[in-house]
Parts: sequence; C-alpha cells; structure tokens
Amino acid sequence: MAWQPCRRRDLDAGNNGSDPEISFLVLPGSALEKAALARSGNVIRLFLADRGYLENGQLAPCSQPEAAIHDLAQVVARVMRVIRDGQVEMVRGTVIPMPEQSILIHPDTSGAVGLARRLREGITTGDVTIAPLTRHIPGP
Repeated sequence: MAWQPCRRRDLDAGNNGSDPEISFLVLPGSALEKAALARSGNVIRLFLADRGYLENGQLAPCSQPEAAIHDLAQVVARVMRVIRDGQVEMVRGTVIPMPEQSILIHPDTSGAVGLARRLREGITTGDVTIAPLTRHIPGP
C-alpha cells in the first residue's frame, strides 16, 4: 500500500472538528507530524525503542531483518542515547537527530514486558525522570 500525504483536512475529518487542542502522537519528520503542526502545533514525538530506523528517519519496513532490535542491552543503550543526546543510529550506521518526548515499545514484540522493565530500570538509573504524557499536553 502506498503512503498518501497526510493533510490538515484529513486530521480535521478524523477529529470531527471536536477538539482543536488535541495533541497527536507522531514520528519525528513524518507526514502526520507536518500536518499536525500545520493544524494546531500540538505534537508529542515518539521514539520506537525496539525498531530500526532508515536514513530518512522513518521506520525500517518489517520485511527487513533490521526492522526489529531484539538485543535488550542495545535497546536500552539506544534509548539512553536518544534521551541524553537527541540522536539515534540508523540501520546503516548514520547518526541523525531524533527529537522525542515519548518512548514506545510495541506490545506485540516478543518479551515486551521484560523490555519495558529493563528500559525503566536503565532510564531511572541514568538519572532521568519518567513523566506522564500529560506533561506534554497544553493546558487550558
């Protein structure tokens, strides 16, 4: 299936115009991020902890062997680098900026619960505060 550009009117239609202050969970640099920024500017940028990224900052397709990262220590190290330095290493070794405000683990990833525990342990040991998403949502 080919990806179609995400437009502001698509977001408005999906939201039914009911909440102009809605925040969108987005991948940095994605069409959804661009459309959401044009609509309201309210975005929360996601980093997928256990997924490989292509040089353009998008996720590696699931059909590629490097799409999923199974080494827990590598996942924790990547997340800490993103948190501390705002950078991530792509599947081919290039390092790019990765602005994030939320870390995501796919619940269908084998060992997701154990990975979440290891990440929490690594993040809190790294003197980083874990906070709810509501901290990123604009208030009244």
